[in-house]
Formats: sequence, C-alpha cells, structure tokens
Amino acid sequence: MFRATSSRPHDLGTVKKYTKKDFLDYATGFDYTFDLELNHIKDNNGNILSDDDYKKQMKSWTLQEFQDWFGFTHLDSYTGDSK
Repeated sequence: MFRATSSRPHDLGTVKKYTKKDFLDYATGFDYTFDLELNHIKDNNGNILSDDDYKKQMKSWTLQEFQDWFGFTHLDSYTGDSK
C-alpha cells in the first residue's frame, strides 16, 4: 500500500494530550440523543437520558472515562488527527 508522506518533518511538539476540559469542549459539538436511545443509557429512574443530562453527567467523568468514550487521548495539531 502506498502512503503519501509530507516533505516537512513531523514535529513531535505538535502532539497534545487532551485534558478533561478539552473533552468537555469537544463534547458540546455533538448531540448524543441517538447514541443514548440506541444504547439505552438511562438515569437512576430508568428513563433514557436526554442529551443535556448526559452532558451534565460528563462533568463528573474522569479523564480515563473520556478517553474510553471517545477512543483517543491526543490531538496532533500538525495533521489534525486525534490519536
């Protein structure tokens, strides 16, 4: 398989580890209603959570929980990829 490469060397200083605040900011750009309904994510009363309630719950998540949910830990600002 051919993989295109940049003539510019990759700067390792461009990789940033996401913080909890970064993940919270990232999460605001999404509506989780479909995911919540599909996965039957419920509150303590057995009701499927709303998007707003889910985002409120996220504020109490650990960094590890964000990494597990989103599936990445770092942002490469050179390529724009999350890793």
